Amino acid sequence: MASPSVEVPAGNNGGGGGAVHRYFGGYTDKDMVDAANPQITIIVATLITTITFAAAFAVPGSYETEAQPKGAPILLKNAAFQAFLVTNTVAFVCSLAAIFAYIVMVEEAMLYKRSKPIWLLYDYSGFLVLVALIAIVLAFVTGSYSILAHAHSTAIAVTVTVLGLTFFPLIFYVLRIFILGGAISNTEILDL
Repeated sequence: MASPSVEVPAGNNGGGGGAVHRYFGGYTDKDMVDAANPQITIIVATLITTITFAAAFAVPGSYETEAQPKGAPILLKNAAFQAFLVTNTVAFVCSLAAIFAYIVMVEEAMLYKRSKPIWLLYDYSGFLVLVALIAIVLAFVTGSYSILAHAHSTAIAVTVTVLGLTFFPLIFYVLRIFILGGAISNTEILDL
């Protein structure tokens, strides 16, 4: 596999020197680091927190209004619904932890200016957001399945589950490209 970057002197391509990535239109390493803005992570984490918080109270299948106990989720004894509750909670907790890590990272940057803890917190919050994304996909799939299977729509329940789970091969493919250092061309993709 060919090298994904070449070294150029300072002043070329507007990046102030460093390795120029052939896949990213001549951007340098510094440009790529600037693009990896931690604010994107905090926005994604906040959105996941908001979605999972709302989903905890607007549960799939609604609530009992006539049977006892009133106010309990209709699908409470459904295994897929229980899986929805667990995965939704995991997504909520991980996204909140990522937000907290970001807040600590900002404090670290402002007060102590030590780069190692900042990068560790950045990596930690990114990992937590990834776990939250995986959990929110599982929450979507299990919540959808619990409603559709309860309504005796097994064919559509299985279809939605399979389509929802296509997220995992896609994310593992993207992670593989990331880990291998950015294989982008068609021949390099086929070599993976």
